Amino acid sequence: NAGVAKNCSFVFNQANGKYVMYLGDDDFFNEAFLLEVLEHLNNSDIQAVIPNFIPVNNSGEITGRLREPEGENILLKKGFKSCLKHSWKAHQLSGIIFKRSDASRAFENVGMTDNMYIFIFFMAHSLLNGNGILIRTNPIKVTQPDKSKDWGYGKDGLIREIFTNYNKL
Repeated sequence: NAGVAKNCSFVFNQANGKYVMYLGDDDFFNEAFLLEVLEHLNNSDIQAVIPNFIPVNNSGEITGRLREPEGENILLKKGFKSCLKHSWKAHQLSGIIFKRSDASRAFENVGMTDNMYIFIFFMAHSLLNGNGILIRTNPIKVTQPDKSKDWGYGKDGLIREIFTNYNKL
């Protein structure tokens, strides 16, 4: 129980595959999502994946709406425009995927082990340097805690940490 930032950093440093995927301990995806992701990663130059998600309660019942409307997936062309428009979506870490070797080199240069949104850094770096895909089908089911849980975001919603990631790039 090292906290989100240190745990994400630790997991990243332990990974040794071509890609890294984060998944929260109370979030889940279906087999169709994984098969779709594998098809994109095996048959293209995609370096990053941003999934759609839908909130569910502790019983798995849908409690809200999809973040992205269902429809065709969207190719995210490498560069600043994709980074700015989509990298913040990695704040919901579950299901994001990026090429480990490219992110690893960037990560070593900035020392961000105390960053709450380290996965936004990984996604921003990936989209600046390679193509990504926004998967709008087969959403990740993200468990939303009851309203009494304090995530400690404060009034700014941790927007400073998001911009810290952009600044480090």
